[in-house]
Amino acid sequence: MSKMYDNFNVDDGIRRIGVNTAGDYIELSLTDVTLFERFTGLLDWFETKQEELNRFGADFKARHADDIDNTKAVVEVIHKRTELFTECCKKIDEVFGEGCCKKVFGNIIPDELPIMDFFEQVTPIMQRMAMERGEKIKTKYSRNRKGKQRSKDELIADFKARNAAGELTDGGTEV
Repeated sequence: MSKMYDNFNVDDGIRRIGVNTAGDYIELSLTDVTLFERFTGLLDWFETKQEELNRFGADFKARHADDIDNTKAVVEVIHKRTELFTECCKKIDEVFGEGCCKKVFGNIIPDELPIMDFFEQVTPIMQRMAMERGEKIKTKYSRNRKGKQRSKDELIADFKARNAAGELTDGGTEV
């Protein structure tokens, strides 16, 4: 039988974000190197698609200006919008996790108003997460933490000061 020597936990960077009054949440990881790129890519994609939808609307009006019965034309617009917002929900779920849209919007395909509201509310959260990540990296790789370019005497003095301040316990293991 083997004896466990020691253990450790690596910070997964998971942050929970509440998304509705029922208590549902999404989980995002600060350590996911693709998260912020996927999020900004989603915002760029949505902006491009909105411009395409606006152009489609303008072209639509020109194509159907003389139609007496515009039922087919209305169905064409509805179909185009449904396609766009269905694809948008898939992309939101790709960035924020499977089921995000169901938690946020319910059992519907939302139009641009709730989607824009979602983006407006989640963007500052993503910005704070990016700042938090930057601070963690800055702290983790600071000169004081790594002992970079410090003499043995400086390291010993720092150890003694931190130990006296109660920052260290268990023979010098950081808490």
